[in-house]
Amino acid sequence: MGLITMICKVVHAQKGWSRRRRAAQIRSSWPARPLLQGREPVQTVVSIDCGGTTMRTKYVTAIAAVAAVGCVTATAAPQVKATLPCTFGQSMEQDHMLDIQNTTKSALPAETIINLDITTKPNGEQFDCFALTAPLAPGAHLSHMEKVTVGTDGLMCKAFLSKKYPAISHGSDGSSSTQCDY
Repeated sequence: MGLITMICKVVHAQKGWSRRRRAAQIRSSWPARPLLQGREPVQTVVSIDCGGTTMRTKYVTAIAAVAAVGCVTATAAPQVKATLPCTFGQSMEQDHMLDIQNTTKSALPAETIINLDITTKPNGEQFDCFALTAPLAPGAHLSHMEKVTVGTDGLMCKAFLSKKYPAISHGSDGSSSTQCDY
């Protein structure tokens, strides 16, 4: 169902009705509420001509589209700084050896967080991260053991460095935390 069709069904505007007549119909159909007695109920009257496209319909559609894009990007993908090649090596039951290569032009310092996105067919997905315990030179490979719990058919791995959480964060009390970006 299209967005304009849905708006037309929700608003129940009929072609040819004036705003005053529609507002009077809304006021007369609302039940009285104790908190609103003595005052006019708060209401929004939208004029939509379902037979053609009016300016308000275009405006409402544009606002809805912008809001939808905003919601998707607010919760969407992590902030990727750099992607790293990631391949699967030998496995024993659920434990899989990952081979990750530093393809950046500089060495990755100790405590750099590497994020993992492991997918399987038909639709399994697992996220994890770990911190480097020693610096990783450019072009060097790193082996990491990962427990994969989402299946083994069509295993694919993506490794990346995050802009949002690039390294372990240390508190003033001596504590430390590793935050994944997913």
